[in-house]
Amino acid sequence: MANSNPLPILTPISNDSPLTIGVLALQGAYAEHVSHLRRLASSFPPSSNTPTSSPNPSNQSNRKRLNNFTTIQVKTAKELERCHGLIIPGGESTTMSLIASRQIDESGFSLLDWLKSFVKTRSVWGTCAGMILLSDEVIEGSMKKGGQDVLGGLPILINRNQWGRQTESFEHALQIDCIRDPTRPFPGIFIRAPVIHTIQSPESIKTLTTVPISILPKSDRFGPDAQTVGIQKGKLLATAFHPELSQDSRLHEYWLLECVLIDL
Repeated sequence: MANSNPLPILTPISNDSPLTIGVLALQGAYAEHVSHLRRLASSFPPSSNTPTSSPNPSNQSNRKRLNNFTTIQVKTAKELERCHGLIIPGGESTTMSLIASRQIDESGFSLLDWLKSFVKTRSVWGTCAGMILLSDEVIEGSMKKGGQDVLGGLPILINRNQWGRQTESFEHALQIDCIRDPTRPFPGIFIRAPVIHTIQSPESIKTLTTVPISILPKSDRFGPDAQTVGIQKGKLLATAFHPELSQDSRLHEYWLLECVLIDL
C-alpha cells in the first residue's frame, strides 16, 4: 500500500561516511556510467588539470574524498540513501519511471518517491532519458500513451526523442568551456535525444553547451532553447547526449567536482 504522505525523508549521511556515487540501474546505459566512475576513482586527475570554473575552499578541501570513492548500482531506496550523488543514465525514461513507481518498499513509498526526494536534496546528473526525468514538464505530444511521471528539479519544458529514430543517431563535437582541457572538443553522442523547448527560469540555469541550429532535425515544434543540450542548476546537471557512451570522462569529472563535492 502506497504512503499517503507527499514524499519520504532521506536519512542524512554522516560527514565521515566514504564518498558513494550511485548510478540508477533500472534500465539503460548504467554499466557505462559505472565504468567511467570506477576508472576515475582509481586515478582521479590531479587538481592542476581539473576545472577551476568555480573554485572554493570547501570544494578543494573535500577533493581528497575523490580518491577511491565508491560507485554502486542503485535499484532500491536503501541503496539510494547511501549515495552522495546519483546519475540517471540514458535509456527509456518512461520505462524507468514505471519501474520506479511500481517498486514500493516497507515504508509505503515507491522508489520514484525516494528519487523525487533525492533530487531535492542531493546532486543528480541526468543523461538523455535522465534529462527528461529531471525536467519539470514534458510536452504532451511527445509523451507515450498514459503520460509520464517525472522527478522534476530543472525548470525546463522538454520534448522526448525529438532527434528522430535510432537510425538517425549521430555524433557532434561539442565545445564545453567548464570542463578540463576545454579546447579539446567533447564527443556528443545523440541517440533519439530529447530537445529542450523552453528554459522557464533562465536566470537559474547555466548553459554548458549548445549545438548549431543547422544540425537540429526539421520540426515545427522547436522552442527558443532547442540548441541547448547541456545545462546545470546548482547541483543538478543534465545533458541531452550520452557522455557515458564515449571514452571521455571529463564531464564525469566536472559533475563530481562542481556538483557533488560542492554540497559536502
